[in-house]
Amino acid sequence: MASGKMSSNQTILEILRDKNGQKRRKALKNLFSELSGDSNTVEVFSLALGREHAWQEKQIHVLRDLRTLLCSSRHDLPKVVGMDVNRLGAVLVSSGVVSFLVRMLQVELPDRPDAATAAAAAAATSNGSGGKVEMYRDWPLSYHLSATLLGHLSTVSADDKASMQELFDQEAVETLIHHLNDNKLQYVTGSFAACTALLHFCNASHEACERIVFAGGLALLGKFVFRDTPQQWVAKHCKGKMKPCEVTYVLELMEEKLSGKYGKGRPVYAYTGMGMAEKQRIAYQKLLDLSQCAQVDATKVLARIAQVSDRHRIAIWRCKFAQRAILKWLESPIITKNDLRMTIAVAKVLALLCRKEEIALRIHTNTDIVDILETGVSLPYKEGVLAFMEAATVAVKHGGLIRVDICESEVILPVVLAAVWSYCPDLQRSAFTLLIAIASSIDGAPYALKAGANAEFIHLFRNFYRSVSGTADLAAQLKKAMVRYCSSDWKANERKFNSQDVQLNSSTALALKYRGNEDFAQRKFEDAYRNYHTAIICCPPFNTKCLIPDVETLRLPPWDVLQFSEWCTPSMIYSNMAQCMLKLHSANEAISHCIDALGRCMQGTEPTSEAVKMRVKIAYRRARAYLSAERYHLALNDAAYCYLHSTDKEDNVTTLFREALLRYRDDLGHEAVRVCGVCGAGAGERLKRCAECTECYCSRECQRKDWDNGHKKLCEAIRDPYSVCDCM
Repeated sequence: MASGKMSSNQTILEILRDKNGQKRRKALKNLFSELSGDSNTVEVFSLALGREHAWQEKQIHVLRDLRTLLCSSRHDLPKVVGMDVNRLGAVLVSSGVVSFLVRMLQVELPDRPDAATAAAAAAATSNGSGGKVEMYRDWPLSYHLSATLLGHLSTVSADDKASMQELFDQEAVETLIHHLNDNKLQYVTGSFAACTALLHFCNASHEACERIVFAGGLALLGKFVFRDTPQQWVAKHCKGKMKPCEVTYVLELMEEKLSGKYGKGRPVYAYTGMGMAEKQRIAYQKLLDLSQCAQVDATKVLARIAQVSDRHRIAIWRCKFAQRAILKWLESPIITKNDLRMTIAVAKVLALLCRKEEIALRIHTNTDIVDILETGVSLPYKEGVLAFMEAATVAVKHGGLIRVDICESEVILPVVLAAVWSYCPDLQRSAFTLLIAIASSIDGAPYALKAGANAEFIHLFRNFYRSVSGTADLAAQLKKAMVRYCSSDWKANERKFNSQDVQLNSSTALALKYRGNEDFAQRKFEDAYRNYHTAIICCPPFNTKCLIPDVETLRLPPWDVLQFSEWCTPSMIYSNMAQCMLKLHSANEAISHCIDALGRCMQGTEPTSEAVKMRVKIAYRRARAYLSAERYHLALNDAAYCYLHSTDKEDNVTTLFREALLRYRDDLGHEAVRVCGVCGAGAGERLKRCAECTECYCSRECQRKDWDNGHKKLCEAIRDPYSVCDCM
């Protein structure tokens, strides 16, 4: 057979449509054997040396066709090839596709073409003959597609033992693990696809988890998950260094990833009219986005391994790279959306690791798990609170010193009790589960009672709150645990509490709130606080079970009526109480009221615009209180939330974020947060630094812009804390 010439011109789609199963299988075997070089060893070396573009182009076409078929909807696929996706996967695996994909991942590519090669390739392209530009652009695409296809095959073959065994026998998992450590541009997108493929393998079979552990994959995963590692790869090899062929490859790859348009023709994308500098910038940003998604998938692989058994959990914890990566993320503030995704994923790994009591005790001894949980449950993000509540529940069940320290925390129990009154069913259930875990012990029940899980709390929830499915039963379980493990104190509390004294009146609560607003406008902060405090005592915890107030009699603005009729009157009252405490210079009281306010405006579905505005306002006030209390990590989390979710980026929100970021860096050192203080970019890059403070910038343009916007005053304020109020 001549080099680069295929024995058949049939496409893979035409072969699969053949009704003769034996003929179809033979044709597929011949195709994959030829493409992987099994029938002609010379062609393997020709590909590695970069001489067989036509043959390599055929490989790319087949990979694209396979990707299209395996990603087709289950409804459309039988119309195309006459079989469902599971049957298609079995046919492909039995025909040798795994060997072909593994071989594609094992081919070593040469380094980037030098200037002479690139010039010759450009000349060939201008003559219409393709050449090295096309070939070099397609090589990295083969890595990405091959890794992606292996992941999809593991998913569709999860219930087929023979197919899964073939995947393992061909060492598909080990080949994917090998690619995690390849950080050159020609491999980097394959590394990102390998993370996603490994996640598919782990979801399909426990054997994949075993193979990752025994192949040394935990160390590679730990290095990959470590903060900013993939972003450093991208910054090192790609920022301002990509050649035109590489830029085109990245843009095509991302366009195909988004549109799903695979096949022999190039996808149509909207970058043709742009200059090369703009294309490089877009390609670089798309690679950063891809690296962040891959990092989340790598963390989920660790979580999947940790689910298997205590032996796997111990293996993860004893791997110093995985351990360092997990702790680094747990100790870092959340500034970007990727930080949030990674922190949630790592928190789930923490919850799984804490199932092993030995690991939970070591985390508590070495890093103080209580500080980690306090920071996590205080997040203004519902998903983050849920993840860390799950970890706290697992840790509490071990009892002993961990349970006592969690119960003695001034943050965790108040946050949990506030979450009970949220508008999110999942958050309610998680809060009740944690309360029951705490109350189901002699040493934990008194703390729960002291924090507020008393007879009045149960009475209000069961009689005045519109509970969701299952939470009423959880409230009954909590009461049963309190009666059992804290019998005398609970009975004393019940005798002291009289349900007849609970007089909830929505009209009175709203009138008092309105009166408090008037006092606050007149700077009578103590009077306003008293009105708000009285209002919250008589305000129903959830308004839909209570009567709507007489709007005409109260003559309230329409906005107040809307708030009352929905969900956020208690939240607004607590938020206003916090603002009064800020004016009265009582930071700890303000923090406590903000916790109550934030818990009550958490929503289960996609939050409404009013809910987002409310959370931004509460997080802003709590960030101010945290700054006053010198708790800079928590202040930065809240300030970053305001900065991310504030629609018009008001000056006060921007100033708060910059102040919190500077104070956090000043407290821990500028390496603690490696992002630009102006645009939030710069992950993985070498940043510029202000000569007078710890502020960092990704470019001179950002530094110049910050200086023009008044960084000098803020810089002086950080060095002199007593001048902060004057310059804000």
